[in-house]
Amino acid sequence: MATVAGVEILRQRQLKDSVADLWWISERIEGQVFLLTQLAAIGKGKPEYLRKHPKLVTKKAEPILT
Repeated sequence: MATVAGVEILRQRQLKDSVADLWWISERIEGQVFLLTQLAAIGKGKPEYLRKHPKLVTKKAEPILT
């Protein structure tokens, strides 16, 4: 359920990645809304950016914030 909600958050934030990539991001973040919104801001307008930078897609906020 958290994964589906996470994909919806990413879509609402206009992330243009593939559905498979959105699922991958959401599963790794495990529905943490703050992290999902931060990642969406980072990846917006840059399709596949997050897939190419998997160190950012983590439940730990430190890599995202630095």
